[in-house]
Order: sequence, then C-alpha cells, then structure tokens
Amino acid sequence: MLYRLTRARWEDWGDDYERAERVSDAVGCELFSLDELYLADAPSRPSPWKFAAMKAVGTPSDAAVQGLVGSPGWIVFGDNGGGDRIAVDLTPGPHGHAGRIIMLDHEQDVGGDLLADSLTDLVSNGLGEGRRGPRGDQPPAVARVNIGGLSSVEAAAHPMLEILSIGVWERGSRSASPPSPPSDHSDGPRRQPRPVA
Repeated sequence: MLYRLTRARWEDWGDDYERAERVSDAVGCELFSLDELYLADAPSRPSPWKFAAMKAVGTPSDAAVQGLVGSPGWIVFGDNGGGDRIAVDLTPGPHGHAGRIIMLDHEQDVGGDLLADSLTDLVSNGLGEGRRGPRGDQPPAVARVNIGGLSSVEAAAHPMLEILSIGVWERGSRSASPPSPPSDHSDGPRRQPRPVA
C-alpha cells in the first residue's frame, strides 16, 4: 500500500527537497524506491571483518530481534538519515513477531533495534529511539584478557565463552595454554615398572 502512495524516486521530485522531506516526515524515515529495496544479509553490513570477528552472535530467549549479522528476512526499505537502515523483520527473535520494524545501526555489527510494532505504527508515531533487547545476567560471550581487561585466561573461561581475545600485559608473558596438571613426583622422570616374572 505504501508504494501506491509514493514511488519514492528522487527523479520524480526533481530538486524539490521540501516534497521529499514531506514524504520522509509522513512515513517516518527516508523511504527507498522499490528498486532500492534489499535483503540485509551479512555482506550488506558495513563492518569490516577485522572488527566483526570479535563479536559473538547470539539471540537471548527474551529477544524481539535476532542477534544475527544479517538475515534473509530483514527487508531494508529506508534510512533514518544518519546511515542506519530501516527494515521490516520477517524472521523475529523468540519474543518478537513478523512485521515489526527494526533499525540496523551502521555502528553495530550484530542484531538490530526494535523501532515500531508495525509499518502502521511507524507511519503513525515516527521513528522511536530503538530498543535493544536485554542481555540478561549471562556472562559475556566475548572476553578480553589484557592490561585493561581480565587478568588471566582462567578468569575468562566459562561455558558460554565464544571468543577469547588475548592482548598485552604490563609485565611478563602469559600463555593461552591450559595449565599443566600437577606432577606427582619432583625427582626427575618417572621410572618404568619392571615386568613381573
């Protein structure tokens, strides 16, 4: 229905920026034309791999939006004017529902923010502030062991850990290897038992 009211093509507006602004104000975002719509898959995210590689992907059980890099169910149809994409979510999180409007923040590598309950809600109320779902009291899936973070690999280890980043320490070197088991003897190599005759 939305694209029956406007084609959202700049060439239709010519140099009439006020007309384009009226459409944006009416819709609640800078609307893309039909031929500019796209699926927000992983390659469409603006983050270079060197930054995104340090992000853990996960969707908490109470999330409205999946914590994914991209999804074939995120159909981008607009922009907030600052580089963040506006999409309809057809693959929601466990506590979401299809058809909600989400924002894919250009400064985030994973997930999206819930903006509106529906396109009708977006048009009626405009862009919201964007709400990221709670992460709960879970330990972080990414841990940084370095001078400004945790002091040891042991301190970072837990069952939910997905990414371990080891950086620089103030003094000495550390190892990411698990600690050696304690030795049951300290007087040299263990002797092989003699066979019993």
